[in-house]
Amino acid sequence: MKFISLLFLFFGFSAQAVDYADAALEIGFRQQNGTFESVGVDENAKIGYQVGMSGSMPIADSLSFRSGLFYVEKAIEIESGITKTDLKFTYFQIPVALMFKFIENAGVYGGVNIDFNLSDDCGSDNCDDVQSLMTPIVIGAAFKFAPQMGANLFFESGSGKVANNVKDFKAVGVNLMITFD
Repeated sequence: MKFISLLFLFFGFSAQAVDYADAALEIGFRQQNGTFESVGVDENAKIGYQVGMSGSMPIADSLSFRSGLFYVEKAIEIESGITKTDLKFTYFQIPVALMFKFIENAGVYGGVNIDFNLSDDCGSDNCDDVQSLMTPIVIGAAFKFAPQMGANLFFESGSGKVANNVKDFKAVGVNLMITFD
């Protein structure tokens, strides 16, 4: 039932955002890293992806509320001796941020992402007790470089437990935006 409520909220926001002409489809990549709390285990960053829709609604002249809905893959690799294991977590992500536009087609934003865990693939028992909800902090910049094309650059930092032995996810990413003007 929560999922259906979230979809109604998202589509209601999307319809409102299209009215303001600040909506975009986004697809991109993120380099994800995290900490695995076991002796003799090294973590390696992995590339994940995300796809979804974002939009912003004006609050004041240069200030707007930015949100959306994304399907996000967060992955890291752990290495113990000669054994490498990929840990992959997938989420529905709802960004909740304030955006300051310093010109019409560019701005910076900050806020939180609300991440709802959909699945995890960790090999054997590397990630028990996966947290179903996370709220990492996000900062970024979004800008248009063509009439209906733009980019979204971001840094995301989540401190705390993701699963048993896994914590403190951080990501740097870039999304290609296709805007609706």
